[in-house]
Amino acid sequence: MNPKRRKRHEKGLLTIGEIAKEVGILSSQVRYYTSLGLLHEASRTEGRYRLYKREETIRRLKEILRLKTEGLSLEEVRKIIDRGNKLEMPNIYMDTKAQKAIGVFKEYPVKFAYLFGSYAAGGITNLSDIDIAVFLDEDLNSHKRFDLRLQLIGHMIRVFGTDKIDLIILNDSPLLLSFNVISNGVILYSSDEKRRVMFETRIMSMYFDQEYYYRRHAKFTIDRIASEGIL
Repeated sequence: MNPKRRKRHEKGLLTIGEIAKEVGILSSQVRYYTSLGLLHEASRTEGRYRLYKREETIRRLKEILRLKTEGLSLEEVRKIIDRGNKLEMPNIYMDTKAQKAIGVFKEYPVKFAYLFGSYAAGGITNLSDIDIAVFLDEDLNSHKRFDLRLQLIGHMIRVFGTDKIDLIILNDSPLLLSFNVISNGVILYSSDEKRRVMFETRIMSMYFDQEYYYRRHAKFTIDRIASEGIL
């Protein structure tokens, strides 16, 4: 191995061909995914060849290929991949209250949890609720999930020091609400990343399958209100 290549490898940087070989795909596929913004080059060689961070790029490529085998379009894949960058909450939430909430989730069969609504968006007012969505162990029946929801609400009231807590169970929530949570919320806790990604993949796939009908219904409703009024 020549000195330049060795130095590059020590920094964890690989060329398109090296990345493609490790993953088992064509170099043209790496170029294509890069052109779509699914992959990001880290730098270039003196000869202007693209270089990629090994671990990050291989991880993203494997995720892209896995999602494609599940029938998702590249645009759907992009949205799911980009969600991976939202694993951390904004700094404003990384305080003792958030850590206490995470401690509560660890004591219950909570697979993952999101913070969504105004707190996740940063548009907080005195009237804002704290919106939390949790996904529970799938072996639990609906009665047990209902009981756990009440218990978790009680814990969150004590943790955050307010009764303005709106906690939903993602196992039972409608498609549109689930899509809103994973699209606009931030991940507060996850004990099962594989299950969380599977959940997000399923919700996004179902939503995109029905998006046309949602938009058509919304347009019909808006047109009707415009012509007839609300009442």
